Order: sequence, then C-alpha cells, then structure tokens
Amino acid sequence: MDEIIVILRTVPNPLDDDEATHNPIAIDVFSQTVFMLGSKSISHCQTAIAKYQSVFKVCVLKLFKFALIWFVLTLIRFCNLWNI
Repeated sequence: MDEIIVILRTVPNPLDDDEATHNPIAIDVFSQTVFMLGSKSISHCQTAIAKYQSVFKVCVLKLFKFALIWFVLTLIRFCNLWNI
C-alpha cells in the first residue's frame, strides 16, 4: 500500500497554491480505479474499498473537508457514468 501512496504523491496537483490541502487528480485517479475494480457487483466494490481502505484514509479522510467533498463528487460521477 505504501507504493500506491508514493505514486499518488507524484501526481501533479492542478491547485498551484502552496497551501493546497488536497490533490483532486490523485483522488479521482485512485477512487475511479478502485471503483472500476469493484464494478462487477456490490460485494466486489465492498472488497475493493476494504482492501484499499488504508490508502483512502491517508489520501482522502485525513485531509481537509475539501478532499472528502471531492471524493464524494468523484463517486457521484462514477455512479452516473455506470447508471448505478
């Protein structure tokens, strides 16, 4: 899991602000990848999220509320894309 976090930290941040609290592209890439892995069924999705829960905690939940909001927006876009 540490390798995933290192890779996500290398993703360029479109928020050029030095005080950026989150990286929306890294959140999108990771979240959509995990959702795609689990898109076969609800149980697959639960398993994928559980497997990568520690990365979600580091990349999304421990950051400010803006990162969590961005994650929820990513989830909504993914569900709309697949008509879930």
